[in-house]
Amino acid sequence: MSKTSFRFFRKKGSQQLQLIHLGGQGEIGKNMTLLRYGGNILIIDCGMKFPDDDMPGVDKLLPDMSYVSKHKDLVRGLILTHGHEDHIGAIPYLLREINVPIYGTKLTLGLVERKLKEFKLPKKPQLHIIKPKDEIKLGPFVVEPIRVCHSIPDAVAFAVRTPLGIVVHTGDVKIDYCPIDKQQIDLPRFGDLGREGVLLMLSDSTNADSEGSTPSESTVAKFFDKFLDYKNGRILVASFASNIHRIQQVFDYAAKYGKKVAISGLSMQAVTEKAKELGYLHYDSEILVKLNDISRVPHNKLLIITTGSQGEPMAALSRMAAGEHKQIKIQKGDRIIISATPIPGNEKAIYKTINNLCRLGAEVIYEERHGLHVSGHGAIEDMKMLLKLVKPKYFVPAHGEFRHMVAHAKVAEQCGIRPENIFIDDNGDSLVITKDKAVKGPKIPIANIFVDGTGVGDISPDILRERNQLAEGGLIIVSTKVARSDFKVLSDAEIETKGFVFVRTNEDLMKKSKEIVRSVLGRHYRQRNRSLPAISQEIQKELGKYIAKKTERRPVIIAIINQA
Repeated sequence: MSKTSFRFFRKKGSQQLQLIHLGGQGEIGKNMTLLRYGGNILIIDCGMKFPDDDMPGVDKLLPDMSYVSKHKDLVRGLILTHGHEDHIGAIPYLLREINVPIYGTKLTLGLVERKLKEFKLPKKPQLHIIKPKDEIKLGPFVVEPIRVCHSIPDAVAFAVRTPLGIVVHTGDVKIDYCPIDKQQIDLPRFGDLGREGVLLMLSDSTNADSEGSTPSESTVAKFFDKFLDYKNGRILVASFASNIHRIQQVFDYAAKYGKKVAISGLSMQAVTEKAKELGYLHYDSEILVKLNDISRVPHNKLLIITTGSQGEPMAALSRMAAGEHKQIKIQKGDRIIISATPIPGNEKAIYKTINNLCRLGAEVIYEERHGLHVSGHGAIEDMKMLLKLVKPKYFVPAHGEFRHMVAHAKVAEQCGIRPENIFIDDNGDSLVITKDKAVKGPKIPIANIFVDGTGVGDISPDILRERNQLAEGGLIIVSTKVARSDFKVLSDAEIETKGFVFVRTNEDLMKKSKEIVRSVLGRHYRQRNRSLPAISQEIQKELGKYIAKKTERRPVIIAIINQA
């Protein structure tokens, strides 16, 4: 693809449109993209990401917003494609830095409002509801939302008119001709824009390795009809809380088969309440039963909608599987339907949950072949359709792991886009477009921002490495005593371990470890070196080398030198 070049863009006064990626490239999550023209910045989405397995203690990851903070006077607005966490989850942290006006559809902003209630913000947020076909002027940018289909209602793409041309950002998108809410994707509008001429297109790459077209959400109905007509016990359906179309179908079939519905999981309760309040979810309130009252409902008349489809440790279904849920104890006769596919990286946690549920006697239906889940992202033929309609001059695959973006770039080539006009960008990359050409721009320094409890950004990669080392190798604490006057060793070292057992089981290892400590201290005593940090570091180094050689383990070692 295109090579980096800067010289062309150093001319004073040249008009430039810059695309900057702060998150969402080469990953699923923390989507955040900037368009910059002169002294004006437009932000598209501001999401979070859940941690990987090698990030112990981390609650979530945020995009690095330091570039936005540095240029906050240039920001004209934040526009949101839809209400999923990977697109709105970092907004409270952004608002701590900058009081930017936020634009989104009614449901999207409803979910944002719910999220903001958890945070004490310095200023009241500026939330503006938008609708498809609106025109929103933000500095030199004129933004038009375009209706698209996804796994949450009220999703939109954006056509952003800039002084250099139109930028189309699809957001997360699938082509669904029979959506549950009857709100079809506005393909004619994409075609109109294509005929007018589109400068740049960014498009969802998530399913770029999936052949064909993604099935309609409505195809799930016949499988729910089959599996929810169950009379031998309770039914539990686990799904994403934000998949309101899926939840609507569960309510519809619960009503059809005369079942009461209970909601389990804080996020599921909050989202269903907000969706019903705003008119995106429809059911008779009489069908609901509180969790504390489910014991009064016959098992064959009870359906429970729950969180935990991804095996999240604290989610309701995982707590049920572990026998730790207060109101729901899994038992033989329960039918559990997991209406979701694993997000990459979650497979181990999901199958652990499924195994535990099976051990408790439940029937668990989870395989995608049962037809109980369809993706909210378009497959290759859907991507081709959008590319053929929009016909952009320049194309940037977005929203996907790197392999997805590479595959999407190949699809774009098949659709007639010149290879030199396709840019596979990573987080921190920028693209600079002028009237005549586009090239890779300056790299923006960014890093993962970790949220750990109330701490934001105070966890470094070094701390994560230490946490993983503790988890894998355990901890050894060495304490010894020397004379304050002359630094002479007063006693043998005391050794304690956590997560590393050799104190009682290997006397030779213990004896040799103490000898190493005494040897290091003696050497510094003879050299009259009194630097406690330097001596502690050498003990840790020498002892670590010995233990690694003898045990093939690398515990964290802390050496404490006391003076008396």
